[in-house]
Amino acid sequence: ELDGSSTTHIITLGFDDGIDTPNPDSDADGLLDSWENSNFGNLSQSASGDPDSDGVGNLIEMKLGSDPNSSASTGLPVPSVSGLTPAGFTITFPTVTGLNYQVVGTENLAGTSWPNIGNQISGTGQPESVIDPLTNAPSRKFYKVQISSP
Repeated sequence: ELDGSSTTHIITLGFDDGIDTPNPDSDADGLLDSWENSNFGNLSQSASGDPDSDGVGNLIEMKLGSDPNSSASTGLPVPSVSGLTPAGFTITFPTVTGLNYQVVGTENLAGTSWPNIGNQISGTGQPESVIDPLTNAPSRKFYKVQISSP
């Protein structure tokens, strides 16, 4: 009421997220169109494709921020292992939000068995750790971190 009258004025405001973009994955392959176009110039790639033959599929390369056209750029985390403590070995590794991580280990590289150590971990963007309790401490142990997309 600005002029002393009793007239009511109603102002309606609307808000949105300010993003007016089309579907970011128009071919529904799990890869962002912008990422495919930037790295390949087209939308003909698949999430499981591995054009640089480095063993890391396109979906994981996209989420890790690595170059899918260079086998030297895997973006894979480098785990570290603590010294033996009474609790066992602690395996620590960086994570990326939106990926799952599973630590596995073996005592014999000639074998094919890599049992899980601890539970699968969902990436948080922060380093995560898993403890291998080593109930019967072997003379040697090898570890790797498996990465998957949910």
